[in-house]
Order: sequence, then C-alpha cells, then structure tokens
Amino acid sequence: ELTVSDINALSANAFDELKFVYLGACMTGKGGSGANNLVNSMYSKGADTVLGFTDNIFVVEANLWTEAFMQILSTGCTINYAISVADSTVRDDRVCQNLPYYSTGSTYRYLVGSGYEKPCA
Repeated sequence: ELTVSDINALSANAFDELKFVYLGACMTGKGGSGANNLVNSMYSKGADTVLGFTDNIFVVEANLWTEAFMQILSTGCTINYAISVADSTVRDDRVCQNLPYYSTGSTYRYLVGSGYEKPCA
C-alpha cells in the first residue's frame, strides 16, 4: 500500500522524469488542491501531470474507464482527449449505466498539471 508519507519521504525531484502518473484508485486525490493526498504529493516531487480520484470509485467502472483511457493515450493523444473518450466509453456501457453514480466522472476526478500533455507521443 502506497501512502502519502511514503511519497513525502522521497527527494524533491524523485519523479522529475515522469511525464504522467495515473492513480486509478479510490481517494488518491481526496480533498483536491491543497490537500495532503497522493496526487499532490507525486506532483510536488516532480511528476509533470498526475490524475487521481477524490472519492470511492466502482471497480467495474474504473477498470473500463482505465482500459479505454490507456488505449487512447497510447496512440499519442492528449490526456484531456483520452479522458473524454474514456468518459464516453463508460457512459455508453450497459453495466456502468446501472451504477448509482458516475464515479470516474469529472466530479470525482482530480488532475494536477496539464491535460494537454501527450505522455505517449
């Protein structure tokens, strides 16, 4: 289990070589800006852009969203474009349509850095 304390204990430039970090797990961005969370910790240690979630996310939805997101991202598109495709994929999925709320949607996502990055370009 990776904790904020683990990240905070690293050197200030520990993630300088990372263009993008995706934390596809619950509460990785809890509290958003200014909070002591994994997203902010990794960003403060040098990662260019970090994406996580502020609340609990449904496993079936998160898995589908992540698969679509990574597939599009791997083609050289921007993070923002990959997010929009993954959002559409989840919204169009019959299983996900029966979930109580859209847990990977923009309400529960937390992105620090530029969504215009092309980490796979």
